[in-house]
Amino acid sequence: MELRVETADGSSLPKGCFISVRVGDVQKLRCYETNGAFQFPAPAHPRKARIDLYMHVGTCSTSVGPDGKVSEVHVQPLEPGAPKARLKVASSLKPEAVAERESKMSSAKKEAASYLSTWRIQERLGEAVKAVLVKRPDDPMDFICSFLRASAGLQPEPVKLARAKEADMLPFASYYRKNMVPRSVGSMAPLYAKFHVKGPPL
Repeated sequence: MELRVETADGSSLPKGCFISVRVGDVQKLRCYETNGAFQFPAPAHPRKARIDLYMHVGTCSTSVGPDGKVSEVHVQPLEPGAPKARLKVASSLKPEAVAERESKMSSAKKEAASYLSTWRIQERLGEAVKAVLVKRPDDPMDFICSFLRASAGLQPEPVKLARAKEADMLPFASYYRKNMVPRSVGSMAPLYAKFHVKGPPL
């Protein structure tokens, strides 16, 4: 809905006047201009419009933030000879509001990361971009859409692990004959006689 607000015939507004129009919960503010128009959402039924006029007295600027800084600024009057004013500006942020905001941001990041991981969004987009660079299609956007639709139902192939090669085992009999010297019980008697204490029978 377009709403025009103009001075009636025979009347005028001071230079630098601002006009505010409020319809329901929507408010628009702008410097008054002849043939100026305001745009509002179309109402379902007739609504009242509140119109206020303001004068721009002066202007100033300062930095604000959650650090609790207090600053004093000088207002620059717009009318020559108008009295100068000073404003004290203090900004702060409640600790619980900061914690709540960080908690919401952290939760939102986790949900976003989980969503991207579940649908393999980043991986599929990366594969699509690589395919575009290889194919160089005339319509890359259509190619990417077709590529993503084609790969939407594909499941990643499981990683195949190479089986370790078994070590060669030598037969024990041949190893024994090659590396062991056979001895009879009687041939060891001279060695046993050198022991001073007879051991228990085996």
